[in-house]
Amino acid sequence: MFGMLSPASRGALLTASIVLFMFMGLISGYHAARMFRTLKGNEWKMAATLTAVLYPSVIFGIGFLLNFFIWGKHSSGAVPFTTMIALLFLWFGISFPLVFIGFYFGYRKQPYEHPVRTNQIPRQIPDQPWYLSPFLSSTVAGILPFGAIFVELFFILSVSEMSTCTSTVQLSYNFTYRVHITSVK
Repeated sequence: MFGMLSPASRGALLTASIVLFMFMGLISGYHAARMFRTLKGNEWKMAATLTAVLYPSVIFGIGFLLNFFIWGKHSSGAVPFTTMIALLFLWFGISFPLVFIGFYFGYRKQPYEHPVRTNQIPRQIPDQPWYLSPFLSSTVAGILPFGAIFVELFFILSVSEMSTCTSTVQLSYNFTYRVHITSVK
């Protein structure tokens, strides 16, 4: 990670991700315009505005709301209000115009071509075998990750609930579990 996670450069990874997100507005506007043109949309200004505002506003709103709770606890980990205002300026000063620039260049390109022509006569869909039912497929697809998580949590929780930790492995599991729990809070 080129030293981004080093304690000497605190916040470098977050700064890099925010800058990358800001400049990705150009690419998102380009692809949104080509998709908009492929689907034969009418209101390009509304589409460009929604591309620039919809997702970032939800993320910023959730972050701002959670930051209020952190402020309420008087935590030192709260993001300062001036930093939140700076993020708003970055969003509307850099990302928003870049989405419109990308939308301009994407709208000038040819729309995506569909790989096949749709037949006007609908075909009958055959009945599926019993093992392809959505319920059974979802159940079978969920067994493996659930089993892996269950086994890991079983071992971690059984170690943390022991009253005496005698081995080094049990101590490390217990320490790791407690660090993880305190970092999640």
